[in-house]
Amino acid sequence: NDSTTSVKSRLFCQAEDKDGSFWLGTLGGGLLRFNPDTKEFSHYEFKQDDPTSIPDNYIVGLVFDSTGKLWIGTTAGLCSYDPQTNQFVRYFLPNNNSTDSYRYRVIRSMLLSKNKLYLSTYGGLQVFDISTNKSEHLIHDDRNPTSLSHNSLFQAAENQDGTFWIASYGGGLSLYDPVLKKFTN
Repeated sequence: NDSTTSVKSRLFCQAEDKDGSFWLGTLGGGLLRFNPDTKEFSHYEFKQDDPTSIPDNYIVGLVFDSTGKLWIGTTAGLCSYDPQTNQFVRYFLPNNNSTDSYRYRVIRSMLLSKNKLYLSTYGGLQVFDISTNKSEHLIHDDRNPTSLSHNSLFQAAENQDGTFWIASYGGGLSLYDPVLKKFTN
């Protein structure tokens, strides 16, 4: 937390806090919080030996839930920010692909809907329930035509009917129905 730190990384995402401050995610420079009243920045970075720091300095998604908790997607997983302790909490993301040792946690984008974070990763779709802190890892299965079309994902967008379009690299678009837990490719 240093208000004089200059971060020379590209800004990638942002979210506005209910107190009027701005959270800014960078690609390699960690996380910044800007207070427009004081014109000061707080700077948060990954620290190898500190499990209460952010899990990585590449921030790819920021979203506030209905309780005001900030959820942070990184290229090394998911965490949230606790303003009471000024610390970060890291969350476990399961891996259902035995041939994947890291892509399942490399988040590319995130979307919050009905207390669930839809995390598009290099290794499938993580559906993280923020009320239970548990995630379900959905991946492509050659034997299942209603599975995800491809594991390398870019983005998710929600339809008015509660289904989700999932954009992939190499598999086109998939339509996900969270009630049926099936994909149409």
